Amino acid sequence: MEVSGVPTFELGDRAVLFVSGERAISPVVGHFQGEFPINTAPDGTDYVTLHDRRAFSAVGQIGATVTVSPVAIPTMSLTAFREAINNVTQ
Repeated sequence: MEVSGVPTFELGDRAVLFVSGERAISPVVGHFQGEFPINTAPDGTDYVTLHDRRAFSAVGQIGATVTVSPVAIPTMSLTAFREAINNVTQ
């Protein structure tokens, strides 16, 4: 069963998920907003993107207004993302 706005996953998908233990349609907090796919750069570095695969370089950009940039937005590495989230939750 698929529910609109709730992420679906395929075998082998990798993502950072924010989940809740509460009974709900989906344990993923905020549905798509709680999913951050893990991607691998050509150099082998893992990085995260928003659910729609848009890059971001700081957690403060999550949920911010989308801006168009004439230069490529740097990606946030998986390690930097984990550290930033740990700093927010401490």
